Amino acid sequence: MKKEIEQKLARALGAEDTELLPFLPYLLQDLQNLGTPEKPVIDMLKSHIPDIANGKVLDLGAGKGCVGIPVAKETGASVHLVDAFSEFIECAVTKAMEEGIANCTFTAEDITQTVKSARGYDLVMLLSVGNIFGDFTSLSTLNALKQTVKKGGYILIEESYFEDAPFEVKCQAKYETLADWRRSFELAGVTLVAQYNEWGTEDGIDFDSDNAYIAARAAELSEKYPDKKALFEGYVQSQLNECDDLGRLQTAIWLLKSA
Repeated sequence: MKKEIEQKLARALGAEDTELLPFLPYLLQDLQNLGTPEKPVIDMLKSHIPDIANGKVLDLGAGKGCVGIPVAKETGASVHLVDAFSEFIECAVTKAMEEGIANCTFTAEDITQTVKSARGYDLVMLLSVGNIFGDFTSLSTLNALKQTVKKGGYILIEESYFEDAPFEVKCQAKYETLADWRRSFELAGVTLVAQYNEWGTEDGIDFDSDNAYIAARAAELSEKYPDKKALFEGYVQSQLNECDDLGRLQTAIWLLKSA
């Protein structure tokens, strides 16, 4: 894996050091849902995209398929899942096979390369991945995603942001203000169709439990690789920092329509 790809992948998964990458599948093995709840996504697609059942969907940064596979199952759309982590794609393939979902395809690939050739989709999804395209701004992200969909196609993106003025965050992630995102919507030529930001326990995400699982796996790795104990403990702390940041930020799922 090239160094640039490693850095992008590490950043997307909250790791501060690319040395941690080979251990991330082990650290995250107990987490099926790596971020976005499936129900609001499916509800938004069914409510706002006509004929979604016949659509082609590109799921970038698909992880273990926690959203892409349910979208395929519940809407009938053909979903292509892409993630740079081959271990995550293998988990997604297994999940689809176990559930008898045949309308999914899978690729292990750097998604910043995928967007250079993927074209003609009805919908592209980028959920819980962050700004990893171009100059790492919301506009570069939207422009990269927009080229993958047909005219009048849709973009579904989840992102955390500052409601008003920026403040200091603990993790390495880069966040923008809501005003920045709205400006980027306009500049990218996309229209906001629907928004979801009513996060609650019904969404099925329990950060405390997730962090406990990660901490337990980190302790196991520290015992096996004592020389890397600081690396694993650093990742546990980075996850706690990210959760603390997210508690002060706003998070939304936006459904956008391309001109």
